[in-house]
Amino acid sequence: MISLLSSFLSPVLKFFIVSLASKQFGMGAKRIGLPLITGFLFCGVVAGPFFLDLFRVEDRSILPTLNALALGFIAFAAGSELHYEKLRPKISALAVILGTMSVTLFVAGTTAFYLLSQQIDFMSALPSSTQLAAALIAGTIFLAISPSSAIAIIKELRAQGPFTQTVLGVTLLMDSIVIVAFTVASAVAVTLINQTPF
Repeated sequence: MISLLSSFLSPVLKFFIVSLASKQFGMGAKRIGLPLITGFLFCGVVAGPFFLDLFRVEDRSILPTLNALALGFIAFAAGSELHYEKLRPKISALAVILGTMSVTLFVAGTTAFYLLSQQIDFMSALPSSTQLAAALIAGTIFLAISPSSAIAIIKELRAQGPFTQTVLGVTLLMDSIVIVAFTVASAVAVTLINQTPF
């Protein structure tokens, strides 16, 4: 019945319905002591391909546009929460946290993915240079932190203070590091796969 109904609804209407449902899921999560965002995520899982499969393959063409819009709102909301005057005394602490997180996560993620590549079906037959290229990309993806989750919880709890500012600073600055690291890792990966000089 749901799949039949899904075939007649437009992708925008489906998204609107899921958005309304996510609010109810969020309120349900709040009633049992969980953050609102937990309910939103659970609603996405239920509407996704593993349960209701509400969005068909042809409907998913709208998702990149919605994703781009959402990222714009998230970036704006995150930026409006940061105050340079409050972050300035913490610049050295932020640098230490970001440096430690970046190096540790990148090295651990890349190493783990490369060592496990023999156990992954589609990776085991590839040459070692291609496995290393994929491991570099995976290690970079491990650096990504979700600012939307941090902002949602901070807004819901009305959290303020030095710890909140530090969390927001690390989260947003890590996104900048991920953009640069992903660009470099992609260039290195293409070089390794194509066997061309750096």
